[in-house]
Amino acid sequence: MYINDMKRVLRHCGLNVFADDTVLFIAARDIDSAIRHLNEDLESLCHWLKFKQLKLNVGKTKYMIISSRTFQGDCHISIDNERIDRVNEIKYLGVVIDDKLKFNSHINTVIKKNGEKIWDYVPFEE
Repeated sequence: MYINDMKRVLRHCGLNVFADDTVLFIAARDIDSAIRHLNEDLESLCHWLKFKQLKLNVGKTKYMIISSRTFQGDCHISIDNERIDRVNEIKYLGVVIDDKLKFNSHINTVIKKNGEKIWDYVPFEE
C-alpha cells in the first residue's frame, strides 16, 4: 500500500514494481544527464521513504548502464550518501539481463539449472 504512490515523487525516472521488486529506469542521450537526473530522483525517493518511515536496503540496490557503447567511467550514483554498486548483469523476475541486452548469460543460467535438475532425476545404474 505504501509503494503505490512512489512514482509521484519521480520526475525523470520510470518505475516498474512487482511484489517486492522495484526497478527505476531512465533513458537519456548522454550518460551525464542520466546520472544527474537519476540522482535527483533518488534523492526525492530517499526523502519520500523517510517520510513514509520506510527503509531501503542500499546493500541490495544496484545499477546497470544498458548501452551498445562501452562505458568505463565512474558514475557516482548514491542514496542517502551511500554509493550504489554497478553491475554488468542482474536477475530480474527470473530473467538474467545484461548491459548489452544479450541473452547469453540467461541462456547459460537456464541450461545449467536444467542440467542440474536432469542429473538429479536420472537413475544411476552400476
